[in-house]
Amino acid sequence: MKQDESLAQELHDAKEDAQYLEDLLSIIDVNATDLANQALHEQPKAEKDAIDHDKQWHQAIVQAAENDPDFSKDWEIPISLVQHRDKAKLQKQINVHLEVALRQIALVSFTRKERIPKIRLYFEEVNRRKAMLRREQETITKALTCAHQHVTAWRMLKDLRDNSPEARQEKAKQAKQELKDEKEVMLRALIRGALSKHRPSGGWERYELAAPVIAKIIHPVIEEYSLPLTNNIDLLSESIQKLIFTEPRLRKTFNENGKQPVPEPHKSRNMTINFY
Repeated sequence: MKQDESLAQELHDAKEDAQYLEDLLSIIDVNATDLANQALHEQPKAEKDAIDHDKQWHQAIVQAAENDPDFSKDWEIPISLVQHRDKAKLQKQINVHLEVALRQIALVSFTRKERIPKIRLYFEEVNRRKAMLRREQETITKALTCAHQHVTAWRMLKDLRDNSPEARQEKAKQAKQELKDEKEVMLRALIRGALSKHRPSGGWERYELAAPVIAKIIHPVIEEYSLPLTNNIDLLSESIQKLIFTEPRLRKTFNENGKQPVPEPHKSRNMTINFY
């Protein structure tokens, strides 16, 4: 009787241990998947738009399932944070870290959902099953550790890339261009409104003559609302004249409200030059 009770207790404990292990592996799997999602969505917008995340994740799953490349080789890849001067080499290094991380995360998920259940199902001999399960659990632990290491390296190298002097210079240039574009959009809107609302009886004279008049109309608005546009009325007039001449929509608006149409900007002709 006591032997039966002891055996029943052992079976109960074994089931509890198995459930505890399954819960633990499930938590590890969720954490690994969260890590993959974070990595994929931390990329700059331009990179995110250029990458098919579903395809990238599917590829990682296939590689984990086929063990091609050999996942254990990923564990041997050194974590190097040396920043290459060559942008292409640096980007390749960044890409490798992300690929390895995703592959190892996929391995965690595949091992837990595919390999471990099959071992439990098909291997009845207790000691062999335990040994195989232990090996798979070690694989999961190593894979998750490896994934974290490579995500960390990926983040650090990406930060070095994005905050290098060249990158900062490029960002400053981009920000300057965006500010210029924003100012032009604002100025175009003011010009378009002035051309329509303040149209003189009979229409505007030539656009060169209309520009200083429009500048005087919108200048108080710029000052009152502290718009990021020039306060110099002469420079403002020059900008207005240039925009009316070069911007198709402003040229169209002026032509609808003017006496004389704005001439079309000169288009360069294609020339064939023969060398004799």
